[in-house]
Amino acid sequence: MTVIVMLGVGMAAMGGAFFAPITIVHPAMGAEIITVAFVVVIIGGLGSFWGVVLAALLVGVVRGITIHFVPAAGEASIYVLMFLVLLFRPRGLLGERIEKFE
Repeated sequence: MTVIVMLGVGMAAMGGAFFAPITIVHPAMGAEIITVAFVVVIIGGLGSFWGVVLAALLVGVVRGITIHFVPAAGEASIYVLMFLVLLFRPRGLLGERIEKFE
C-alpha cells in the first residue's frame, strides 16, 4: 500500500514539474474545479454514484443556460441550485437516508 501511495505521489510530482514550464503554477490551482465538484457531490447526495452523475448533468446544464442568458450570474447559479435542492431534499437528489442520524 505504501509503495502505491509513493508511486502516485511521485507521478503527481513529475506531472507538476513537467506542467510548470508550460503554464503559470500557483498554490490555488484547481480551486474553481474543486468548488464545483463539491457542489455536485452535495447536490447529488453523499454515497450515491448515480446522484452525482445526475447532479453533474444538472449543474452543467443550469450553468450553461445561465451563462448563455446572464453571463454575470453563471457562477452564482450553481449555488442557487444547491440551495434549492438542499431546501427541498436535505440529503441531495438521490442521497440515502441514514437511520443513525435521523
